[in-house]
Amino acid sequence: MRTFDSFMRRRHYSLMLDSLEGAMLAKPLKWRSRGGLLVLAEQQPGVTYWQSGRSETVTLSRGYLSSTAGLKNNLDMTSLEGLSPAPEASTPFPGALDEPRSYRVIRQWRNASSSQTKAMAASAVLTCAEETEVVELPLARLPLLRCDETLDWVGAGTTRSVYWLAPDTHRIWKGRTEPWPGSPSFAWSVARPWW
Repeated sequence: MRTFDSFMRRRHYSLMLDSLEGAMLAKPLKWRSRGGLLVLAEQQPGVTYWQSGRSETVTLSRGYLSSTAGLKNNLDMTSLEGLSPAPEASTPFPGALDEPRSYRVIRQWRNASSSQTKAMAASAVLTCAEETEVVELPLARLPLLRCDETLDWVGAGTTRSVYWLAPDTHRIWKGRTEPWPGSPSFAWSVARPWW
């Protein structure tokens, strides 16, 4: 098994889209019939833009899903309030994670079934496990910290996400989320780190 430090020293740039339900893609990405390999198209401080061969784009802010483009259902914008990461932080979840963390998520999206843009806010709680677990990633097995995010959307129900974080930096290595109420699920994992 590779050590976490030796794996992180490499400079490669790819993200594996583990799953993106068919309802979310204009044309399904194919990778083991479930997802696809996205390549780093652009990087700015704290933000990465990932593209498929068909120009479908996924944007991650500090590893957290923030927007998509070129899909049937698109997440236009995500804003996190109450977490206060430093500008140079590599994670949206700075500081100790030994107690549940509360914050607010604001998202804007467009569903394929409607041309209208919707925006909604959710009260969020992130709860992390006390111990790491070894997690299978596309090119490695790493000890990561499982964190469960519960989003309570005002008047629209609850969605849940799971993130796997590096125990020391809290970088997101893997995620599975339902970005908004009733949205298709979205899952990804780091194939090769870009940091």
